[in-house]
Amino acid sequence: MTEVQKQTLIRAINYLSALKVDYKIIAPDGAEYGNLEVVPKNEKASRRARPRTKYGTYSPLYKTAILNAKPGDVLSFSLKDIQGGEGDMRSLRSAVTAYASAQWGNGSYVSSSHDDTIEVLRVV
Repeated sequence: MTEVQKQTLIRAINYLSALKVDYKIIAPDGAEYGNLEVVPKNEKASRRARPRTKYGTYSPLYKTAILNAKPGDVLSFSLKDIQGGEGDMRSLRSAVTAYASAQWGNGSYVSSSHDDTIEVLRVV
C-alpha cells in the first residue's frame, strides 16, 4: 500500500471509530481493522423459483376474448374459470397482459386484479 493509501485508511478508521459504528476493513495486504465479524461469501446464492403453470394453461381463457374486444370493452378473467382451478394470479395476470400488449399495443388497456379475478379495460 502506498503512503497516501495508508494515511487515507487511518483517516477512515478514525472517522468510523468516532461514529461508534461496527465495521470491518480488510486491506489489500490482508490486514484487518474493526470489530465486525465477516461471514464468508456464498459462491452462488440460491434462488427459489416461483411455481409455474404449464405453458398454455390460461390461453383458452383469454385469447378469443382479447381478439374480439373493442375499445371500451371490459374483460374479466377468473382463476375459477380455468379447468381444474389451478394456477396463480401473478401468472394469469402476466399471461393476459402480455397477450393484450401483443395484440393491442402497450398503453392501450388498463388492468386490475382483485381476489381471484383480472379485469382488463381496452382503452384504444
